[in-house]
Amino acid sequence: MIFREGTTVGVRLSTQTLSYNHLWREISPHQISLSLRDRNVGVERVCYLGGVLQGNTTLKELDLSANKLGPESVNALVHILNTTQITSINLADNTIGDEGVLVLAEALRGNTTLK
Repeated sequence: MIFREGTTVGVRLSTQTLSYNHLWREISPHQISLSLRDRNVGVERVCYLGGVLQGNTTLKELDLSANKLGPESVNALVHILNTTQITSINLADNTIGDEGVLVLAEALRGNTTLK
């Protein structure tokens, strides 16, 4: 389902639509917001997302909150953040933990796009 909030255009995808090919077809090159909140994304789908978004310069907001993402997702998250122009990512209500957060922070030390 496509939604519009003010000037933000985005997509909210269901869990059944999170295959690599479906993500590739569904994410518009002009889309600036993507919500995958509470969609049981998991590490495999974060890796799919990383492949789909690599080099994307339009997407600015990514919501991955409430997906039970654990520390094993950190490398895929770092890849996404280092190969896109995302300025805002929501990772609330996940289980990345202190160690995962430290790894994420260290890997993103030179990232200039996150606000």
